[in-house]
Amino acid sequence: DVALLELARPLAFSKHIQPICLPAAGQEFPVGMKCIISGWGDLHEGNGTNSETLQKASVAIIEQETCDFLYNFSLTDRMLCAGFLEGKVDSCQGDSGGPLACEMSPGEFYLAGIVSWGIGCAQPLQPGVYSRITKLRDWI
Repeated sequence: DVALLELARPLAFSKHIQPICLPAAGQEFPVGMKCIISGWGDLHEGNGTNSETLQKASVAIIEQETCDFLYNFSLTDRMLCAGFLEGKVDSCQGDSGGPLACEMSPGEFYLAGIVSWGIGCAQPLQPGVYSRITKLRDWI
């Protein structure tokens, strides 16, 4: 779910195109911290219709041990979970590769994760699973 692209020319930053900070290898994103997900994926599970406008939502970082239990101990240390145990909000099909962006101080966002996988969308006890950027920092 992670790729690096080398661009032929620099991006022109604007109101809608902004850089994001990469976290240090040891940076923590506390349990319960609200972060932003965004993407053009499905608005509802199984409808197969991507959004025509960029969507965004707020999700909370979930304790690693809790999420590992929910997914039958299949998570690795390169994964982190965000969402809500009761469901509500989640990334969905078509959002893979999108950001999990956490505001560490006013106006300063860090890329905590990249949308990776989940079971369904916004299902109770099945939060979204994200590639953990702090574990991929050396590769990046």
